[in-house]
Amino acid sequence: MLSRPEIGTREHVLLWLGSKDPNARYQWEHPERCPCGQYRREHRAEWINQLSVLAEQQPRTWGALYERAYNDLVG
Repeated sequence: MLSRPEIGTREHVLLWLGSKDPNARYQWEHPERCPCGQYRREHRAEWINQLSVLAEQQPRTWGALYERAYNDLVG
């Protein structure tokens, strides 16, 4: 059986991002509603600096953020 990636790892962040509606927009400007704020709140994780850098970029949809995070992981 496969184990779930450890919270805070890129693999876990990708799994979490993949659970979001890819067409929905997120609010990067609001600390509690931005992807980092949501991830920290849901998983009681530390600040994910790389996620913040990726989330700042356009377009600000969950699907586009997932693609940027995936490309950052495998690139």
